[in-house]
Amino acid sequence: MIDALAQNLVFQPLAFSRNRLEVLIDPADTALTDRSNLRYALTLLVPNYPQSTTFEELTTLSGRERPPVISAGAMRYDGAQFRIDELLDGFLQVQKPFPRQAVLGIVPSLTMPYCLHERVTGGTPAVSTDVTRPKMWVFAGGLDRADFAGWGTNFFNTYLAAKRQFLTWQPADKVVSGDVLAEEYLYFLINFTPTPTQIRLKAQLTWPDGRQETCQLLALDSPVLNSVVSVPAGVAQLGLVGEGITSYQLWLSNQNDERLSEVRTYRIDPEYRPDQRWVLFANSLGGFDTVRLLGQGSETMTANWAITEQDQFGSTAIDFASMRVVNVDADNTLTVSTGYFEEKGSYWLQYLTELMLTRAVYQITEKGHIPLLLTTAELTNKQDNSDVIARTLTFKRANQENNYSQLPVATSGPVRPTAWRGEGAVILLRPDGKRSGAGRPLKLQKYYVDDSSLFKPVTEKPNLPGDPDYIPEIMIPGIAAGSTPYPSTAIIREGTFFRDNCPTGQTGQNAAISIAAGAFGGENPGDADVLAEAEFTRLNNQVYANIYGGCSLNPYDYPATVGAGNWRFRTNAPGRIVLRNDTAGLGNAWFAVNGANLFPLTANDRDVPVTSSPGDWTIGITTAGSGGVSTVKTYRNGVLVASRRLAWNAGPFRLLDAGVAVVAAGDRIFIEEILD
Repeated sequence: MIDALAQNLVFQPLAFSRNRLEVLIDPADTALTDRSNLRYALTLLVPNYPQSTTFEELTTLSGRERPPVISAGAMRYDGAQFRIDELLDGFLQVQKPFPRQAVLGIVPSLTMPYCLHERVTGGTPAVSTDVTRPKMWVFAGGLDRADFAGWGTNFFNTYLAAKRQFLTWQPADKVVSGDVLAEEYLYFLINFTPTPTQIRLKAQLTWPDGRQETCQLLALDSPVLNSVVSVPAGVAQLGLVGEGITSYQLWLSNQNDERLSEVRTYRIDPEYRPDQRWVLFANSLGGFDTVRLLGQGSETMTANWAITEQDQFGSTAIDFASMRVVNVDADNTLTVSTGYFEEKGSYWLQYLTELMLTRAVYQITEKGHIPLLLTTAELTNKQDNSDVIARTLTFKRANQENNYSQLPVATSGPVRPTAWRGEGAVILLRPDGKRSGAGRPLKLQKYYVDDSSLFKPVTEKPNLPGDPDYIPEIMIPGIAAGSTPYPSTAIIREGTFFRDNCPTGQTGQNAAISIAAGAFGGENPGDADVLAEAEFTRLNNQVYANIYGGCSLNPYDYPATVGAGNWRFRTNAPGRIVLRNDTAGLGNAWFAVNGANLFPLTANDRDVPVTSSPGDWTIGITTAGSGGVSTVKTYRNGVLVASRRLAWNAGPFRLLDAGVAVVAAGDRIFIEEILD
């Protein structure tokens, strides 16, 4: 049985490094009398090593604001804009799995936190502001232009939250080879909280007679937030050769066997394929995909000679060569057909665009992964009314050959044995961001076993679970479990869900959600508050409201914690009630005058600032229909203060009738629309 999907996960946003990533510094005070010498500076800070919590300055970008623009009679101030995607992308890189990888691993170079520090100086009167933004994350990948326009800002926290997709655009149902050379991989981003303490690769195996069995194949302990897990998915890699199965389904679950990912199906090809080849390449989402090429192919060698001429003086022998080859190298070219796509031909044809855009491609062979360059520059990736589809691709080996040999696969190790040892230290954190009391080496250094000297050239790599040389954590004296240098601040806020299981005749209220100060921790300022906000989001749901929300006999006298200097707005018709104060430029109407403090028309149960013109609040009814009339009643602190008949799409009308005191700080306003 496939595990049930994990619920109440809060997904965190990231930015793509291979799409435009722009930073806007808000303009300085618009009341300045002279803006000509304003200077804006943006400092970019990045970790000093993958997985490190210590940040160092990468660069400082300097600029000036765009001149103010008059648009439709209003003055618009754009501030200063900076582009940072190319800077960050240089610190990220895809990481190819090692040949025939059969364990779960962490890929440290696909994601990275970064910090931004803003500074604005100059102007008259002189300004000097310094702002450090909360830590953000960037991801080594990108979307095409059309998709980025719609999904660029919410791909990670909305699309992935709904789909739980692995980092690939290949179909979720794929035919694979059972050959021992075949390799398949999946990649999965852990950008959600609570962070699992263990990742489990689960499978449901199916036999020809329909019998099925669910099992756990692999596990990985202590993944960290925003890390990427590499997952072997091939038949041989998972030890399924010889099991007699016809298909298998794969997914990732947490330590409680709650499913974190989508389910992907692999059907083992029963046909004999005499000409199959496998190409492994980096996709647009940072993972590596495998394409099986089933058509016929050919390999061509082109030799290149460097020839020099020798002096023939005094040389008359027949075997004397006046021309001598001083160097020779050869380019190897592979031309191969995909073979006819037997299923989902149109999809696979369009998917070849992913291969055309790759930055790294390898041929899978029994001796390892051979780097290639795709030299096919033009490909028809859409073709109408075509029943059979195939394409021919041409690759060139990325390394030239200088010699020839024909040896079997090497089995012996290096003449001088080497090993890896730990360097530096990283403190491990619990899912709540507090220290676990354990630590592990930050990175690994390669050294010679015989004399402990460093390997030449000096070679280092991150020390992460799944690496064959991984050094596990140990308890560190002096690091108290549950301690943290930067505890979270308290959150006391009302949720947005209203209780819907109250007794007949009573109205449900929203529940107050409280996150105690220090409930979460972090190694950098602001980290703990991000986790606390994620916990608030996780608790802000209908189930929580039904348990902790109150029931009221009078919905107009609702309880609310109103912020200082505000009054509370609530209505039974969000999206229809227009609230506006044109004098102050406040409200939920896009057409409000000087609308510097607008909020969405559908917003409900929210604080509204008290203004210097509290008697200028008006209401109206907006709807796609016309010609209708509704009864609208206004309650202040549970008491009816206004009732009138309002025409749709007319007005505006005063919020409170004449003679009634103006809305004041702490007031709880309820606007009820009663349809005829």
